[in-house]
Amino acid sequence: MGISDDDYAKALERIRQVYNTPLASVEMTEPIQQTIGIKRLREEDLKHEAMQAPLSSLADMWLARWGTQWVGEQEFMDDDFWRLTLIRLVGANKLEKHTFVNQYHCVYRIIE
Repeated sequence: MGISDDDYAKALERIRQVYNTPLASVEMTEPIQQTIGIKRLREEDLKHEAMQAPLSSLADMWLARWGTQWVGEQEFMDDDFWRLTLIRLVGANKLEKHTFVNQYHCVYRIIE
C-alpha cells in the first residue's frame, strides 16, 4: 500500500508553501527531512550529557526503555536526550531505520 496521488500532491504543495519556491526547484529529500524529521545536531548539543556518554551506555538505555521494539520518530521530537541518543546510535550503525512510504516519518530499532 503506497501513498495516494492526492496525498502526495498535498504534501508537495505543503513543502512548496513552506519554502515559498516553485515546485520544480524544491529538492524533495531535504525539505521533508527538515520539516518532518528530527531536529539536526547543533554545536551546543555537543555539551549535552547524551553526547558525552559512552555509546554502550546509550545502547543499554535504549534497550531498557524500548527493548527491541520499533520506535517512531515522534518519540524524539521534544526530548533532547533521546534525540541526541538517536543521532549518535544511528551514526554508529547501532540502529536499524525504515521510512514508511505512506507516511513521512521513520521508525528505529536497536541492532542486537
